[in-house]
Amino acid sequence: MVNHLGDDDAVLVVDATGFLKKGVQSAGVARQYSGAAGRSDHSQGGVFPADADRRGAAGKRRCAVE
Repeated sequence: MVNHLGDDDAVLVVDATGFLKKGVQSAGVARQYSGAAGRSDHSQGGVFPADADRRGAAGKRRCAVE
């Protein structure tokens, strides 16, 4: 994992969030609880990995849809 993060003291940060969806064009949309909305609604989940080092710098990698 150190080779991927690039620093011996780096840590991996994972942020999972939901996106409200009203249309029919997005894949993986279902009625589920969304913390962003505070209720159950049609939404899609996304997971965003990032890395941080001792200086606090972080860089997002990419979104992996749940």
